[in-house]
Amino acid sequence: AYSISHDEGITASLEATRLAHNKEEDLTLVKVSLKEGHRHQIRVQLAAEGCPILGDELYGGKKSERLFLHCYSYQVKGKRFEDPSLPLFSLFFDLNS
Repeated sequence: AYSISHDEGITASLEATRLAHNKEEDLTLVKVSLKEGHRHQIRVQLAAEGCPILGDELYGGKKSERLFLHCYSYQVKGKRFEDPSLPLFSLFFDLNS
């Protein structure tokens, strides 16, 4: 879990869980659970821990054809929303193929 305080008094927390790692490519798939929902929160906090997102050059990530940050479920006011293509995530993010 990571917690960062902003100069303006904003606190942001998240929990990151490592799901898979490809040592050869030095890529790690993580699941992130937000405690708050501030702009750029995931990007800033992972970069601050030395784990920038692939394609996120603004926060120190390696150059890529796109930013590899994706949401597959979220909850707002007690309602949960989930991407119907959720099974595709395991195929799309197979780090060992």
